[in-house]
Amino acid sequence: MGPQFSLSQASHNCRIVDVKPSLPADSKAPRPALPALPARPARPARPGGAHVAAIDVVRLLTIGGVILVHSSSLADPGSLAADGVLVVAHVTRSVFLMVSAFVLTLSWRQRPAEALSFWKRRVPLIAAPYLAWTAIYFVAARPTGSAASVAGQFVADVADGGAHFHLYFLLLTFQLYLVFPALMAALRRHPGVLLPALAVTAALDLGLCASIHYGWRPPLLSVWFTHPSSWLVSYPFFVVGGIAAAVHLPALHTWIGHHYRLVAAAFVVSTLLTVLDFVAEIGLLGYSGLHASEVFQPTVAVEAVTAAAAQFALGMWWSERAPQRQRAWLERSSDASFGVYLAHPLLLGAVLWLAEMSGLAARLSAWPTGLIEVLVAVGLVPFLYATTAAAIDVVRRSPVSLWLTGRPAAGAPLRPRAAVATVMAGIAVGAVVPGWAGWAAPAAGQGAPVPGTSTASPPPPRPAPARAAAAAAAATTTTNASGETLPAGAAHPAAAELAWSEQTYSFDFEGATRSYIVFRPVGSYTSLPVVVTLAGCCTSAQFEAGRMDFRTVSGPALLVYPEYLDGHWDAGACCGSSAADHVDDTGFVAAVLARVQASQSGAATGRAYLAGYSNGGKLALRLVCTESGLFQAVAVYGASDTYPCPQPARVSLLDIAGSADPEVSINGSGVVQNGYREPTVTAVVSDFEQADGCRGQAAVSTRGTLTEQRWTTCSGSASVALAVYAGATHTWPQASGATPSAEAVMWGFFASSGA
Repeated sequence: MGPQFSLSQASHNCRIVDVKPSLPADSKAPRPALPALPARPARPARPGGAHVAAIDVVRLLTIGGVILVHSSSLADPGSLAADGVLVVAHVTRSVFLMVSAFVLTLSWRQRPAEALSFWKRRVPLIAAPYLAWTAIYFVAARPTGSAASVAGQFVADVADGGAHFHLYFLLLTFQLYLVFPALMAALRRHPGVLLPALAVTAALDLGLCASIHYGWRPPLLSVWFTHPSSWLVSYPFFVVGGIAAAVHLPALHTWIGHHYRLVAAAFVVSTLLTVLDFVAEIGLLGYSGLHASEVFQPTVAVEAVTAAAAQFALGMWWSERAPQRQRAWLERSSDASFGVYLAHPLLLGAVLWLAEMSGLAARLSAWPTGLIEVLVAVGLVPFLYATTAAAIDVVRRSPVSLWLTGRPAAGAPLRPRAAVATVMAGIAVGAVVPGWAGWAAPAAGQGAPVPGTSTASPPPPRPAPARAAAAAAAATTTTNASGETLPAGAAHPAAAELAWSEQTYSFDFEGATRSYIVFRPVGSYTSLPVVVTLAGCCTSAQFEAGRMDFRTVSGPALLVYPEYLDGHWDAGACCGSSAADHVDDTGFVAAVLARVQASQSGAATGRAYLAGYSNGGKLALRLVCTESGLFQAVAVYGASDTYPCPQPARVSLLDIAGSADPEVSINGSGVVQNGYREPTVTAVVSDFEQADGCRGQAAVSTRGTLTEQRWTTCSGSASVALAVYAGATHTWPQASGATPSAEAVMWGFFASSGA
């Protein structure tokens, strides 16, 4: 006799309240039946589906994992401890998607596969919060520029989920809704295809993850393989797996109920294998912590399957034993989980901003990163979840519930007035938030998973007077071309008083429309130096203008921020589809400089300076090798050569690094990038010393946690400097106490080189 299942019926709504397998009498190893779950009071029927209590636990744990990923990425960015946490917790997006497919199937499997009816009911539940939260995060990030420019930014963010890094998942959900009716129709016509589809999609998923992680890019698919996160086709197994779990729920429930230990062991083993693979890739293959911890890799895909099973098993075990009150609390928390996902980055940004403003972040930066991760996991994550869930629980009872949580309040239809009220509330939030929104945007090279990070909106410019005061704490002085004596790495005295205009320009280059942003001081100026700034990967020129914000530290200058094509620059062996497709980014930047010098009134010729961060720093180093003579000085942070340069140009160089940055090696053997071993930071500096004919010992100065060595006895007016932030990671260094920000240090170097 096969398994028997007891179901309670409430109209057409079924609730799984008991699953009791009955074994044959002659079974050699009979197992005790699982205890019956206590019946709960009936509640209004959900259209067409059942409520599975175990899924409430899965949702709770998955959202907690999402918050852990975001908190680790932003509170302890770039550390190996944080990367180790990320590689384990990156299973959340796949599990989240599997749960979405599971719940949809459970609710709609017995209903007609009528696409319009499905879309009419389901799409507003995603479209409404997507538009509302896009508006909130967009306005809170304080976009700059003309009204037309801001409107264009907002439209672009709606199109690509770029208002905030976590909104990509709503785009995934849109795609799932788009194809789900067709999947259900196909399943009804061919019910036997489901299990073979699991095997095929598992192979596809593993192949895709291996291809992305180990750098194979099929030429026709390079754009997809470089940005896989926001495409549903990147997760075929987890969609099919969620559908299969719902279709075979009774059998799944019975099997897991008899194999709790096996499920737990599989999860532990797969997690250990993921960690061991992470360690091996760093220690043996020379991968960076960022690369070794990315989402799309085979070990993480396998771990995601076992994690989903283990969480479901835990949910079964707990729901079988929990009293009614606890189960009701869990169901309520599960109901708020989507709202928590949408809202938690706003609170996370506020917490990190307060930690920075109070000096707590600076004190904690001296702690071991492993201890920081423990504090994040046991303190910050529960606090964020509980606080956000409490706020969402209040919103769930309001008329704007649908727009902020994706769940309608009781009897609340989709009302346009609620939409207007929500958008206006977002504008109000943006007007009063004191600048913490930029905290929750991904730092280039870390934070949100790479590849596949959405473009982020720009953070607000930080207060110039405070930045200038912090940067002015310096031990040495430099003299600029105007004869002014400035502390090295200090803000220009007039920086806080300058007003700036902004304009975006576009032109066709190598068959593509390319753009760049120019900030120029308001007023009449002559002989303005040109500072070209190259963004780190996976953000945008507009975002970088807020992070590498020379407006707050420089004197009058033309500040130029070119835009890359796919979120990356082709810096040689790095990065993304730009490198795979050999995009001529060196020629593009050279063309931008020529256009600025030819078209901007007051632009000085012979006074051009190049700054770069991470991937942008790599391109900057390639530029001064292949396009020598364009720039008088170059300054980079978190970057080394990914392009062989047998004869470096005779140009002034400032190379800045963080002593705890896993993306570069200050000494040692160098980091491997797509099979190319990058030289160390000290090797790059040594090459420029020789090219510039520098002699003697370097002058050493210390400002806060920054120590700089500078060689000034070089040929002509050249100088070479190496600056190291003690304890800093790959995150762009901000001013703190006596420690200047990285852009202040760069501007001081440019000023000493004639800017």
